[in-house]
Amino acid sequence: MSRPTIKINSQENEFYILHIKNEDITISTIKLENLDKLNWFNENKRAIIDEIFPFMTTNKSIAESVANFYQYVEDHTDEEVDKVYEYRTTHGLRFAFRGQDVDDIYIGKISADVYEISKAGDKPWSLKIDINDIFRQLNSEIVRHGVCKYS
Repeated sequence: MSRPTIKINSQENEFYILHIKNEDITISTIKLENLDKLNWFNENKRAIIDEIFPFMTTNKSIAESVANFYQYVEDHTDEEVDKVYEYRTTHGLRFAFRGQDVDDIYIGKISADVYEISKAGDKPWSLKIDINDIFRQLNSEIVRHGVCKYS
């Protein structure tokens, strides 16, 4: 299991930079005007912890399964497309940080007590993660910057 680290650095111009890294890759670097944007994680915590992507492809990551779904979207009903869109809004970092150039990265459950963060595309990757550690790190970083406790 990989242990990505989450750090928030404040800049002199009052922006925050959210770094999500693993020892091998930078998962995402996101510029935040304020830390309220991180409420997305709290608002979607139950979905991230409980929901499995409804169209998981065998031996594929969440991100690859989402990409695969859209590659064959014409084979699916409108209801299935809506269900996948809803999943993307609650598990996709691109939805969490709209208006920024964020890769199509997903965080979520892939089986009983197994979680990952993944990206599809030209250079796909997938990391098995401790989801509780991710939320603990987010909380710690938010508290470190003097913002009310994140739950």
